[in-house]
Amino acid sequence: MTGRKIKLPFGETDNSQTEIVARVRRIDYCASGFLLLCVCVTLLAPGCASSGGCKDRLLGDKTSPKNLYTAALFTRQCVGTQNLLTHVNLHDGWGAPRPDLTGVVQLGEVFAIEGQQKINLVWRDEKSLLIECAGCGANKVSKKESSWKDVRISYAEGP
Repeated sequence: MTGRKIKLPFGETDNSQTEIVARVRRIDYCASGFLLLCVCVTLLAPGCASSGGCKDRLLGDKTSPKNLYTAALFTRQCVGTQNLLTHVNLHDGWGAPRPDLTGVVQLGEVFAIEGQQKINLVWRDEKSLLIECAGCGANKVSKKESSWKDVRISYAEGP
């Protein structure tokens, strides 16, 4: 192939087969590296995204008087632990909020406490929620918000 010009992409020409082979190898290495990166991300992402293998279970929910908001009560259990977390989440509309990519419901979480607790949710009006928690004073509260969007949240020792 001596003396014969080879047309390369982008209008370049080259007489050297070794240069062509070198370019093909560089492209091959880049593609292999990219493929390896994709495989690693695919295999590792679920482990990084998982919240330690936790799962939320809906215990109940209460919709505000005009159906604008819903307060949902959950327990969270994580694989390999006996510890439970009881939490309350607020969201727009009816039903329960969907879990996020970690498999748990964190969006709209306004109250969280260790252990399984007896909690009563009371809508006083469309924008005022009372969370009654029986015996929660002795347990570790990890989250206790006073508002969410335009909803005021108050707390009391429960029934």
